Amino acid sequence: MTMGPKPTFRIKILDLLHNASLDIGGFLGCFLTDYATSYRRLKDFPNLRPQKRAVHNDTEKAMRQRLYDTLMRLKRDGLIEKSNNNFWRITKRGRMKRKEMSSEKNYLPSVHAHQSEKSLTWSIIIFDIPEKQRLKRNWLRKVLRHLTFRMLQESVWIGKVNIPRTLIEDLHKLHLLEYVEILAITKQGSLRQLR
Repeated sequence: MTMGPKPTFRIKILDLLHNASLDIGGFLGCFLTDYATSYRRLKDFPNLRPQKRAVHNDTEKAMRQRLYDTLMRLKRDGLIEKSNNNFWRITKRGRMKRKEMSSEKNYLPSVHAHQSEKSLTWSIIIFDIPEKQRLKRNWLRKVLRHLTFRMLQESVWIGKVNIPRTLIEDLHKLHLLEYVEILAITKQGSLRQLR
């Protein structure tokens, strides 16, 4: 299996704090660069603390707000803590969560591993995957989009597509079958307008 989706904002923060303690300026210095550059910086500087800089545009303001909101959620969940000198660091619980999230992320199959094949009948896929398995849920949405299904609601997708056997196998490997229902519509009715 190949790598799944790009790291989420939460796991990126936990990854950064796994190797260093950072203040807000340090986070912004990392987040306003690409993922690889962030790691290069942290590898060279165990306690990165760049100079404070003015926020120049709305994108940076939005990034700062998103970062602050995520830090507060991680702190509330006991995954990170703030030291006396205003540096953020990962907690023991955060290290365990990071390991769990990383292994789950690396286990996800490629979104493009499944081939779309047209069908004469409509298929509806309905799922209710728990929040704890959000990465898997997001992976499934990306797979369905790749297969040319259309979203009716976030967890209800429809398309004239045969469900690939490889997708069923991946759902089984990811322990998602109990959360997913696949229906086939053989008679047209109110779905006629979807043609």
